[in-house]
Amino acid sequence: MTAKTVLFASQAAGIGLALNGSLVQAATGARLFYQAPEGCPERAAFVAAVQARGASFDGAAESSEVLRLLNVAIRREASGFSGTLELREGAQTSAPRAVHGRSCTEVSDALAVVTAMALQATPQGQAVPEPSPVTAAAAPALVMAPVISPPEPSPPAAREHATHVVRWTDDVHVEAGKLSLGYEAGYTLTAGAAFGVIPQLTFPRLDLTLSRTNLVTTPGNEDYLIGGIFRLRWTFLGAASHRSAGYETTVWGLKAGIGVCTPLTYDPQSWTINFCSEIAAGAMSLETKDASGSRTQQKDVGIGTASIELDTQYNLGSLFRLQLQLGGEMWATKLSAERPDGSQLFHSSVFNAYAMAGLGLKF
Repeated sequence: MTAKTVLFASQAAGIGLALNGSLVQAATGARLFYQAPEGCPERAAFVAAVQARGASFDGAAESSEVLRLLNVAIRREASGFSGTLELREGAQTSAPRAVHGRSCTEVSDALAVVTAMALQATPQGQAVPEPSPVTAAAAPALVMAPVISPPEPSPPAAREHATHVVRWTDDVHVEAGKLSLGYEAGYTLTAGAAFGVIPQLTFPRLDLTLSRTNLVTTPGNEDYLIGGIFRLRWTFLGAASHRSAGYETTVWGLKAGIGVCTPLTYDPQSWTINFCSEIAAGAMSLETKDASGSRTQQKDVGIGTASIELDTQYNLGSLFRLQLQLGGEMWATKLSAERPDGSQLFHSSVFNAYAMAGLGLKF
C-alpha cells in the first residue's frame, strides 16, 4: 500500500468516524438519496461501489425502528467536481462532509468509501471496522475536506471572459442557465483629413459616429457578437480654399451616412479591428471670388458617396477607446468651379482617401 493510499484511507476513516459520532445510535436500515450531473456515475453504479467495499443498504429500511437517510450530492464546478454526504438518523442530521476532485468519477468513488464506512458503523461505544483500502488509482488527486457546519452558498468561480464573432450562421452549445441579451453602443469623435477630393486640395474632416452591436451572453460567461456593428456617421468637410489663375474658391460641406462593420478581431478589453463599408449623402457649397474679392459664383451641389474603411480601436478600460480610421471613397457627384466666361477652374475626382484619429465613449 502506497503512502497516498494510506493517507486517503485514513482521511476517509476520519470522516466515517465523524459521521457516526454525530448520531445517538446506529440504524438497522438505510435509504440512499443520490444526485449527480449528467456524465457522472449513475445511482446503480454508486450502490455497486458501496457494496464492493463491504457495505449494503438494508432492504428492511422501511420497517426499521430508526431509519438512516444518506443524502449524496455531486456538483459540477469550474475547477472540477465537489460532492457532499449528509447522514440523517431520526431527528438528528450530521454536518455535510465535502469531497473535491478533478473528475466526477473520483468524487463518486470517494463518496462511496465514506458511505460504506457510515453504513458499517456500529452503535455508539462499539469499535468501528477497519475500512477497506482504497487504491491510489481510484482517487489520484482528491482532497478530503471536513466541514464543521453547512457551507454558505458561494458565488460561482470567476471564468475568463471570452468574446466570439458570429459572421455567418452558427450552432453554439451552452450549459444550462440564463442567456443574457444585450448590446454595446458608442459615440466617437474623430478628426483628420481627406485627400484627393479636389486635386491639390486637402480637406479638414470631422466625424461624429454612433455605433451599436448586439451581444448574447451565455451561462459560461462568453459573449457572442451577432450581426456585426451598425453605425450612423455625420461628416463635416472643409472649409478649404482652392486658388487658380486669380480666382479663389472656398469649398465646404456636410453629409450623413449609414454603415456596417465586420470585426476581424474583437476584444472589448484590448484591440478591435473592423472592416467597414458605408453609403452617405449630403451637400457641398462652393463660392468663387476673383482677385478683387468680388463673388463670381455661388452654388450648392448634392453629393453621394460610397466608402470602405479599416477601423482600429484600442479600448481604454470600460468607458473610453482610441480610434484610427483609414478609408477610401468613391464620389458619384462631380464638383466644379467656373470663371464668369464658363471656363472651368477645377473639378473633383471620383476617388479619394481619408485618415482619421479620435477618442470614443462606449457603454
